[in-house]
Amino acid sequence: MGATTTSDDASSSSAVVTTSASTVVSPWGNAHVGSAHLGAPASRPPDSATTIHFSMVGHEYDAFATHAWGKDLLGRCTHTRVVLLVSGLKKRLIKCWLDENQMTGDIVAQMTQGIDDSSVVIVCVTYEYIRKVSGKGPKGASDNCKLEFDYTMRRKGPELVVTVVMEPSCLNPREWEGAVGAQVGGLLYVDLSMDDSHEGFERGLDRVAKEVKDRQKRLAALPRDPVLPSSGDKSAQAGGKAAARCLATNTCCCALACSE
Repeated sequence: MGATTTSDDASSSSAVVTTSASTVVSPWGNAHVGSAHLGAPASRPPDSATTIHFSMVGHEYDAFATHAWGKDLLGRCTHTRVVLLVSGLKKRLIKCWLDENQMTGDIVAQMTQGIDDSSVVIVCVTYEYIRKVSGKGPKGASDNCKLEFDYTMRRKGPELVVTVVMEPSCLNPREWEGAVGAQVGGLLYVDLSMDDSHEGFERGLDRVAKEVKDRQKRLAALPRDPVLPSSGDKSAQAGGKAAARCLATNTCCCALACSE
C-alpha cells in the first residue's frame, strides 16, 4: 500500500505509514511492526454466562456485518470495503445482513432485528469503529456502532463474533480501547487491512468464511431453546456458565455434561 495519511479527525494527528512489511504508527501513539498475518495470539474470551445463545436453526442470515461508515486512516472508504467483504462471502455461500441492503423504517429496530436474524456477527475493526463503540464519536452513546456492538455482546457474546481488522493501525489488539478491546481484543482475528487488490485479501475472505462456519457448527451443538434461568436458580445459572465455557474452549458439545 505504501501510503501516508493522517486522520481527518482533529483528535487524531498520528501519521500512519504502511508497507509490505509494515511499520505502523498507531493513532494511540505506539509503533507496531509486522506483516500480513491471520491473527493475533488468542486468549480465553470473557465469561459470557449471562448471554443466552440460540442455535442457527431459523436464522435468516449467516452473519451480520457491523462497521463504521466513512474513511479509514488511509483515506479508504470503509463501507465500500465492507461491501466487498460481504460480496466475497456471498460467493462463498455466506449470506450476510448489511445495512446498505436491509435498513428501512425504524433504524434501531432494523439493526437489532438484523442481529437477532443472524447466527454470527462480523465485527469490522477500524480506529473509527473503536472510537464510536467507546462513545467517543460525534453521536456519543447514541452512535449506531455502539448500539450494534453492545447489543451483540448481550445477545450473542464474544464467542459468536468473528473479528476482522480492516486497517493497519488496528493490527495490535492490545491498543484497542474501550468495549472492543475488552470484549474481543483477546480473540483471534482475520487480517483484511490490505487493499482488496492484494492477494492476501482473497485468502482473508476464505478465512472469514471458515470462521463463520466454525462458529455456526459450535452454536448448532447447543440446546435449541434454552430456558432463561431466574436470578434465584443457582443450578441453572451454573449450567449456563458451564455451557458458555464449553462454547469458548470447544471442550465438549454435550448439553448434559455442561449442566453437571
